[in-house]
Amino acid sequence: MIVRGLLGALIVASLVGGVAAASAGPALRGGPAKAIPPGPTNFAPALSRVVSSRVYHTRLSVVRNSTSHRIGRSLASLDPTWVTGLLRYARNQYPTHDEVRVWKRIRKIVHRTSPGAQFDVVLNAEQYRTPLAVTRTMRRLTAKLGNEGWFFDFFSSAARRHPKMIKAAIAWAHTNGQWIGGNVFGLTRDTAFPVNADFLSVQDDGFHLNLPAVLNISMRAPVLYHLNNDPDDKYSGGCRFIKQYNTARRRQLIRRRASSQIRYGFRMSYPALFPECVHPRPRGPGSYLASYNAFRDPPMAREIQALLDRYDFDPAT
Repeated sequence: MIVRGLLGALIVASLVGGVAAASAGPALRGGPAKAIPPGPTNFAPALSRVVSSRVYHTRLSVVRNSTSHRIGRSLASLDPTWVTGLLRYARNQYPTHDEVRVWKRIRKIVHRTSPGAQFDVVLNAEQYRTPLAVTRTMRRLTAKLGNEGWFFDFFSSAARRHPKMIKAAIAWAHTNGQWIGGNVFGLTRDTAFPVNADFLSVQDDGFHLNLPAVLNISMRAPVLYHLNNDPDDKYSGGCRFIKQYNTARRRQLIRRRASSQIRYGFRMSYPALFPECVHPRPRGPGSYLASYNAFRDPPMAREIQALLDRYDFDPAT
């Protein structure tokens, strides 16, 4: 991939500025920022072609009627540099043999065509209070999965409540050559976002995104955007995207977001196997959790491919 003229140059400048601002920013409450080692230098290229893909959510398989081979081939077709969200775990959950096998198989297939593609693991930051609890989880998951990075949900709220824990998580990731970041909320408030994080992630409130606030945050660190994901709330943006939007409206939404990246300083995470929503079972009581599957919505899959090809860039060139 090559930088596409002024478009790529503007994004690269934004990312470099964001990284510099993050390094020079105020200390996270709980200790000086200088105590945290710098993040890995290989993270910036991962921001080129980002796709959201959830396969396991706290032990639940959420891609229905598919296989790891099919998922791997579908993701590989997008030539991703970063596959985010493949696995999410709750506190004290660790991968089963089957989950490790699926993870490794998908990575292997993606790496055949995109050898530099990087993968994160998702944790809920609010479930951890102490440095020991979070670093023990990170150490055990890394030993089983060998992931390149971490995505923490509720990153900013956990940082406000347990700053030493977040500082320890960032330091552990960087010491072990991994990158780390996560969701931040309260974009318009003067909030102490975690510094020294390698990225900050934002999502819609329903289908509204405060773009000027996103631009302001991008001065602190690289910003990743993904669709709203609150699977338990049938009125959430993610559930509405799945259940109420048709293909035309889905395509319109991601086109609008993708076209705003340059002006407002963020990178788009395209919804390949994401977001998620809880569905009632068609027969009998109960419900199930499932990811949206763009590959079974072919015009969306083609739209994602076209937008990636239009807006991707490689900061290394």
